[in-house]
Amino acid sequence: MRKKYDVAITEYKMAVEGSPTTTTMVRLAGVYDQAGKPNESLALLTKVLADPNVQPVVKQFAEREKLVAEKLKATAK
Repeated sequence: MRKKYDVAITEYKMAVEGSPTTTTMVRLAGVYDQAGKPNESLALLTKVLADPNVQPVVKQFAEREKLVAEKLKATAK
């Protein structure tokens, strides 16, 4: 089964542009990680984690996803 990360990225980007929620941003970051694009993921997750109104559950998920992105970035060097 072929992973269609490019399609998912496009669809999540449209969702974020239309109605940017922290949940959608974290999901987009996850797809960036799966597609091997940790820099894009980290940029989104930094925005999410800087939001003072982010829900605790979303913040926890964003922090876990940030660890994944940082690990990917470190192994890509």
